[in-house]
Amino acid sequence: MKTIRISDETHAKLTRIVGQLTATTGKIKTYEDAINELLSKHEQAATSNSPRQQ
Repeated sequence: MKTIRISDETHAKLTRIVGQLTATTGKIKTYEDAINELLSKHEQAATSNSPRQQ
């Protein structure tokens, strides 16, 4: 397990995302779940925005 330092503002935003995920799924979610969700969306966006090779 690692520790990362984030600002209070970032922590508040991440907490809101945890709450949204919990509300959407009906299951308790963690900060790790929220971070993984954000990373997944970022990877999907990067893939869809990258030029396709032929």
